[in-house]
Amino acid sequence: MIDGRELARRIDVRKDRLRRDERRLAAVADDAGRLLSKSRAEEASAWARLAGMRLAEDDGVLSGRIDGSAREAATILERRDRRIDGTRAEIKALEGRAESLTSDLEHAVLVAADAAETAARRRSAALDALEKDEVCRAAAAGIAALRGQAAKAGEKTAAARAELDGKARPYLAEPMFAYLWERGYGTANYAGRGLVRLLDRWVARLVGYDGARLDFHNLNEIPRRLASHTERLKADLAAAQTSLDAASRIHTGPAEEAEAEADRRKSEAEDLRKRLDRLRPELGRHGRELRKAAERNDADWLEAAAALGRSLAGDNLDTIEKAAALTPDPEDDALVAAIRAARSRIAEAERVSAAAAEELAAVRRRRKGVEGEARFLASQGWDDDESLFEDELGNAALIQMAEGKLSPYSYRVKLNLRRKSKPRPVVRDEPSWSRDAGSVWGRGGSSDDGPGSRRTPQPDDFRTGGTIGGSSGFVTGGVIGAVVGAALGGDDAQADSAPDFTTGGDF
Repeated sequence: MIDGRELARRIDVRKDRLRRDERRLAAVADDAGRLLSKSRAEEASAWARLAGMRLAEDDGVLSGRIDGSAREAATILERRDRRIDGTRAEIKALEGRAESLTSDLEHAVLVAADAAETAARRRSAALDALEKDEVCRAAAAGIAALRGQAAKAGEKTAAARAELDGKARPYLAEPMFAYLWERGYGTANYAGRGLVRLLDRWVARLVGYDGARLDFHNLNEIPRRLASHTERLKADLAAAQTSLDAASRIHTGPAEEAEAEADRRKSEAEDLRKRLDRLRPELGRHGRELRKAAERNDADWLEAAAALGRSLAGDNLDTIEKAAALTPDPEDDALVAAIRAARSRIAEAERVSAAAAEELAAVRRRRKGVEGEARFLASQGWDDDESLFEDELGNAALIQMAEGKLSPYSYRVKLNLRRKSKPRPVVRDEPSWSRDAGSVWGRGGSSDDGPGSRRTPQPDDFRTGGTIGGSSGFVTGGVIGAVVGAALGGDDAQADSAPDFTTGGDF
């Protein structure tokens, strides 16, 4: 016998094995499917190549083939011819535009070079004139001096501000000085009156505010004055630069105009070059299309060959093989052999795929049946150690169900018929001290000694003494003796005649 927990475990083992079989068969089916797809693609490719050879031999003319695939191929070839004619026309137009742009670009490059040369000559002449112009030279020297002075003034202003930050800190750290300074005491901005003014004056005399205020004022005034001086120098520098520009414009004006013209001509040439660069990739794309068409490697040719290949695939392969043998080119013979090999692989892959799919469906059905019995066992609460089953349900019958030789319905019937519960200990009521005491403590009124009478102890009874039970001890009744007799293999009659177990004694 096995309990329900062990049976559930064995069912799970069988379920896991069936899942492994499913995965294995699924992998076999996938491999067969991939081989089938690959072989069909190889056959189609071989047919298309063979059809391409036929089209090339007929110069793109389908000789007498009138089925649907052949008509499709003829339509594709007509479309291909129209496309090639359109490509040639587009190339011609693009080449005309490119030629025109190239000519314009060459002229623009020459004009831009002449403009740049003119600008360089005028710039050199302007520099010579400026060198000879005393007014401009003096103005340039004044600008250089002002620029140096402004730079030094800026440095001094920055240093004064940095020094102010360090020297002003002790003044502002004194609370009374900071208070009077913030109120503007000693200046026209002070607004204190009456008692407040009197108190502020007393505090000012106490801390020596008047002298400190003058020092602190001068300390703050230095950076402000330096900053003002720097701004004046910058304004003078800007005015001097404006005067120099005005004085030198008579010399630099023609050079500036020539440089502007040179820049415009250069920009025109760059624009033409960009337009020509945009044309070149388009010309290249159309040229590649024509080369593919000439090599019979364009999309329309390949599509027409594939359609003719489908048409040829309906012919007898032996007839096609004989026709290929009559041509001097060995490639068509190799293509026919490749078609035969691909068809052989296709047939084998189809056989393996069908067998794997059939076996996979059968294994899946058996696995679902096993899972159903596992769910049934759990739903009934029989997957514990209190339910007992014959070992055959966890071995032979379970294997037969997993192999499909026994239906899940038949297995469930066996589960219902052969389930047993584990024996439990007998639970009795609590004993009573009345004359009809429970079966553990005495036979009560149903004993052979009569209603309510105490049983006469026998010589071979077990006793503890005589206090509770008197001289004959305390008698338990006959149930323990009956259980002992049953355990020894006796029947009910023998159990009733077996010696009683008595406590007797001082207990």
